[in-house]
Amino acid sequence: MKNYFFACGVAVLLGGIVFIGCGDNADSKKAESSTESSQSQKDTREQISQNIELKQLDDGELMAFLHLDQGNKQSYVMRGVANFQDASEEVVAYVDIDTDTQDYSYNEMGEQQKKPFEVSMSIYGKKGKGEFILCKSNELEIGNYANSLAIKGDASKCAMRENVAPRISEFALQIDKNMPIYQLDILRAKAFVKNPDQKSYATRLSIPFVSYVNKAVQDSIASKLGAKAESKEELLANLTQRVKNDQNKVLSGGLEFNQEFLQDSGLVYVDSNIIALWQDEYIYEGGAHGIDKKWMRIFKFENGDEISSDTNALINSAKTSELLQILNEKLMAMSKDVAIFDESLPLQELPRLFFIEPNGISFVWQPYEIAPYSSGDIEVFLSFADLKDFVSKDSELAYLFE
Repeated sequence: MKNYFFACGVAVLLGGIVFIGCGDNADSKKAESSTESSQSQKDTREQISQNIELKQLDDGELMAFLHLDQGNKQSYVMRGVANFQDASEEVVAYVDIDTDTQDYSYNEMGEQQKKPFEVSMSIYGKKGKGEFILCKSNELEIGNYANSLAIKGDASKCAMRENVAPRISEFALQIDKNMPIYQLDILRAKAFVKNPDQKSYATRLSIPFVSYVNKAVQDSIASKLGAKAESKEELLANLTQRVKNDQNKVLSGGLEFNQEFLQDSGLVYVDSNIIALWQDEYIYEGGAHGIDKKWMRIFKFENGDEISSDTNALINSAKTSELLQILNEKLMAMSKDVAIFDESLPLQELPRLFFIEPNGISFVWQPYEIAPYSSGDIEVFLSFADLKDFVSKDSELAYLFE
């Protein structure tokens, strides 16, 4: 896969999902600036990987530093270094700092106190699938280094690992300002209401809103995401009204049991050509559990057009049977440890969903597609090199496999 770098431009902050990025340049001076910026980023990564103290920020200071409001989330593209089991590597990471996960506990004096934020990280080395790490903010060093957000920590010390041994131990990350877009803010509107019978309806909506240096591209992507607005305030007002409308519709129809409707979004992949977002929707309408649905949206920086995230548009149809054989072999191996429906194997068709990662593609089957709910999402990762011969030459994503 090819890497592209650009000179950083002016930060843009307009709401919803707010992108802060770098501008594309053909100008020779700006190309030199890009090279210098890239070298500066490398030097910074080397420095923060050593024993340099970050300026420690508590959650209140962190929210002020990031201009992050309670209940909202920010996603970042970051680079740095990490110690894997066998060696130290340069890494790219997609990081979420989410204030909506902050809740309350009580100390020994019975006083209410806030719990720390959640910080989720997908960290990718030179090859293979990424390592997902979930920590509380007080388990990490998060602060301001060289006027930019930096994070240091030890994945093995994060209590939220649920006894899963990570491949990564110590790591140090800083925002990668060489990317066309390296930060997004996700605004949310949510509410919780009860009817006279004490049945409740909880809702949280998150509609991506793109702000980009090219206004035409910004408007194009925003329209496709249903999030066109001129400001952060306008988007939040629209989102809040939608929450009220949804709840009024549910309550007017009679609320016979507890219900939930939650949406979320974040960065999954960025390069000089595209931005890929993951989106998630959770619906609970009674029963043992709700249903969670995920999908990916891919947009071109050139004109804001959307690229299909359908697997059948990515893969050369003449190669489908050969790829199915590879996927079947991997799923059969997985079935020794994870429950998969007997009738699901061998596969007869490709999964509809895939996610782009820095080193390859993850094919995803959501609950009940080939496995019970208890198995969660079933994923099979294949590197760009492994998939090169299977990709359609007509796919707009074909450049990833070169």
